[in-house]
Amino acid sequence: MKNNLKFFSVICILLCLTFGFLTYPADAETTGNVVITATITLVGDNIKATGIGSNNANITWNTNFKTNSTVEYDTTTGYGMSNTNDTLVTSHFVPLSSLSPYTKYYYRIISKTDDGVSVTSTGSHFTTTHAIGTSFAQPSAETTVTGVTAKTENGVQQVNLSKSTLTATATKEADGKTVTVTNLNNGWSSIKYTGSDVVESGTDISVNGIQSIVMTSTPVTEDLGGNIGTVSARIEVPLTKLVSGEPIQQNIIQGATSDVASAFQLAATSSSLDIKSVAYTVEFKNTDALNANLGAAGVTLDLSVDHAWVEENGGRDNIKIIRFGDDGKKEVLTTLYIDSDVSGDITTDNFRATSPNGLSTFGMTAVASTGGGDSGGNGGGSSGGSGTTSTSSVSSSESNSYTGVSGSHSTIQQAVAPIVQQINEFLAPFQEDEATTVQPLRVAGLTATTDPAGMQTIRLDAVLARQSGATITLANNVITISQPGFTLTVVTRDSSVIEKDVISGTVQSVGLRTDPVSAQTSSGTVSVSLETALAGIPENAAITTTISDAANPDMLNAFQSAALANNRQVEDVAYSVVLGKSNLATTGPATLTLTVSPEWVSSHGGIPSIGVAHLSDDGTSEILTTGYTGVDNNGNIAFLATSPKGLSAFGLVSLKTQTGPAPTTGSQQPAQQTVHDTPAGTIGRFIANNIVLLAGIFAVLLAIGVAIVLYDRRSGNRNRTRKKER
Repeated sequence: MKNNLKFFSVICILLCLTFGFLTYPADAETTGNVVITATITLVGDNIKATGIGSNNANITWNTNFKTNSTVEYDTTTGYGMSNTNDTLVTSHFVPLSSLSPYTKYYYRIISKTDDGVSVTSTGSHFTTTHAIGTSFAQPSAETTVTGVTAKTENGVQQVNLSKSTLTATATKEADGKTVTVTNLNNGWSSIKYTGSDVVESGTDISVNGIQSIVMTSTPVTEDLGGNIGTVSARIEVPLTKLVSGEPIQQNIIQGATSDVASAFQLAATSSSLDIKSVAYTVEFKNTDALNANLGAAGVTLDLSVDHAWVEENGGRDNIKIIRFGDDGKKEVLTTLYIDSDVSGDITTDNFRATSPNGLSTFGMTAVASTGGGDSGGNGGGSSGGSGTTSTSSVSSSESNSYTGVSGSHSTIQQAVAPIVQQINEFLAPFQEDEATTVQPLRVAGLTATTDPAGMQTIRLDAVLARQSGATITLANNVITISQPGFTLTVVTRDSSVIEKDVISGTVQSVGLRTDPVSAQTSSGTVSVSLETALAGIPENAAITTTISDAANPDMLNAFQSAALANNRQVEDVAYSVVLGKSNLATTGPATLTLTVSPEWVSSHGGIPSIGVAHLSDDGTSEILTTGYTGVDNNGNIAFLATSPKGLSAFGLVSLKTQTGPAPTTGSQQPAQQTVHDTPAGTIGRFIANNIVLLAGIFAVLLAIGVAIVLYDRRSGNRNRTRKKER
């Protein structure tokens, strides 16, 4: 009987707990926390040297716990110098300055948590670039070929090749009209002579009625250091007739001189582009005779650069070859990615452009669109750009799964990690996914003063700015400063004054464009960037971008109200964005670019159904005119929207035409939305929704308990009666 009473007691306890859930409000504001105590290895990975210039570089890496940031470096593996940032972060950015040009540096990273656990990487290295504007003379390409002569009769040219004196190999092609000369050893790898016919006589070959002469140069190469690597340049020049006695001089220049950089920027601006970085310049001199006799096909130019520089600047689609002609003509050439060469762990990307106006000065550049969409990454070429964002990112859902350098936190981490991962996946629906990025808007060496009339005057120390990782381009009265994470465009009232690398002028307007800020949401990896006009040069300013997996109820109601005003309804919200400003005054509209996975778009009605909703600081809301701008480098679909009321809160939403009566105010919720809840709230809501069923179970269990007690009492009475009878 005692055992049965114990059993019944356990049942009663369970029933009391159940009753507690039944009487507890399901919508009470509680927080259910699951605390898991486990020890996980501290790891550091994705270690990179980016934004490498002649005297600066940036070291970036990630850790799975918040740690400080230390980089030890030197020209030897003794690592005699270091730079430390004691701010605890998971995304690390440490700039190195005062480096020597074209020098190999060894480095390693050290990250330490606030409780003393540290991780140290193995050694890596990078090589700084040459100083900007450093020129490297290349072998000239001689247009005179020993054993080749020409004569002209009645305006028709005939080329004669004497095999007895020719210091190369001449081959008659199968078409009977072309002779190809190779093994020239004079700067050209081959020359093709094509005419009406080819006549051979002894050791002489005559190409009659010359129609075209195509000269292909031997590639010239130069190691420029940094992430630019060893570059090469090759040209193919079609001529209408033989040109001799005009050796072509070739120079490869690190980055671009200030005059050439300004010309490149003007060419880019005319094509609605902005120069992010110039890897190098190729200069051809003594080209007048070739350009005067250039064939209709124009010059074909093949330039190469290290794939690391390409990726650092946003990918192959952002690479453009720009021409600055001797006559002052500036043009962005149609540039095509051809292929890549792989040697060990080094990949070199090859690009091709056609110059219809002949040879001159060309730049291998990385660009970004100025039309609101960001088609370019950060800088990182020898012009001083930087290749990573300098934002400090804090996410409430940091990953604990990394591979790379590790510092031991425990010996059981391998067994615990899978369990933690499964629990994290189970709890994911109950967590509020939110990623916040703070982007300081500081440029080293940039100061501004305001006179009593409100006019601002700027002073930009270009040396300090470049040392901190900025890329500066100057085109007449337009100063473009590209820094990790953002770009400032300053227009002065008159042409800017340059004196000993210091740029100054009176400010007419200031524009800000941010690099994309990414976050992981239930809709996949998304990103947000913006472009807006500023009231002046920012001072101690910052922009805070918070990307959330779902919008809060007030925001949802505002979005729904804006949609209903246009006879539409918000069907779902991919994610919301809150843009906060600190010491920053904007003027006029702001243009935003928001990206989301194509899977989310296709599952929500396709591109025509997607819009950007805005909730302004004054409480008004609107559905912004939203346009599709293409696919970004991550394969996500990009949408562009302009907010007339500037920055505040936004949502990327799917919309459908409103049918039937509109919902009343206060109940305007999307038809589909993601609900984030705590485990306790979820259990309480389940019990509240099934109260009748649970009450029945309670009654049955109670009846069973009473029956057990009565049975035990009756059995006890029988046993006592039998004992008395004995």
